[in-house]
Amino acid sequence: MITNHSTAIDVVWQEWMLNGSIWSDLMIENGNGRKILGLIVDDLERLHSNEESKSFELGYTIFNEMFLFGYFKQLYTLFKDNSSVLSTRQTILFKLLDSKIHTYKDTLPTFINHRDLEFLCEQFELIAKETVRVILNVKGSSSEDLQVEQVSNVYTAIILLFQILNELLILEAKGLKQSLAHINVISLTLDILGHLRTINLPPAQADHPELGFNFLKRECVRMIGAMCHEDKKIQDEIRELGGIPLILEQFKIDDSNPYLREYATLALRNIMKDNIENQEVIRELEPQEVLQTDELNRMGITPELLKDGKIRIKKTEL
Repeated sequence: MITNHSTAIDVVWQEWMLNGSIWSDLMIENGNGRKILGLIVDDLERLHSNEESKSFELGYTIFNEMFLFGYFKQLYTLFKDNSSVLSTRQTILFKLLDSKIHTYKDTLPTFINHRDLEFLCEQFELIAKETVRVILNVKGSSSEDLQVEQVSNVYTAIILLFQILNELLILEAKGLKQSLAHINVISLTLDILGHLRTINLPPAQADHPELGFNFLKRECVRMIGAMCHEDKKIQDEIRELGGIPLILEQFKIDDSNPYLREYATLALRNIMKDNIENQEVIRELEPQEVLQTDELNRMGITPELLKDGKIRIKKTEL
């Protein structure tokens, strides 16, 4: 497979599909097998732009099968890099897992058990904390000092973990909500969302989504909305951590976070539902200013905040 020899690929494919469970055991337990798995992961990253190739398809199938047989945690541990929080190979595993989960569409994946969920939550806690550190580093770095490589793996992993866990929350994976609450997921998520408020990239770096953490605000808001659904304890936690104003800030069109406003609307609904204290917080909020956005500029209108808190719309003066 590494050499792209078509006959060899066909032989391996036939053997693997006949005895996938046996081959999975051998690959994990044997030193040479573990080395081969690492090479296959590297090959998948190289071939990701050509997903129709036999080599990519076989590699993808091998890891899909190993996930089915319960080897995700062992594979993730195998690909650990002691020099960093997250290795490139571990990031690729998250990509493969996310892809595998999406093949189940609106059905809870049968291959993920409670221990897998706990492990994913543990990794989320670790990578979420690293994400905050990286965001602070991005905000504090000059354009000359900033290196995309420092950000890429953490950015990719946290986005994928949010997507995986949000999807499993919606599918009501048993015990997941409790495991996420155990790692203080609301506090972690609000911390990330708060630090994302002030990321403004210079034009030279605007084409790097990693540096702006595109899509991350959206996934944070999705997580908060899913966690507090019909759960007063978490609704209260969001209020106590100052999360309500932070959610209100997401009611805007953001090209780097598609559907952010829609997810914020759903999250706010879930935060307020049957919670008098949270509803009171909303009532007590007073408008401070209105922002002139690019969308309003294109429409030729300007919003104006009046003394009574109401907003007046007027045509932009030329």
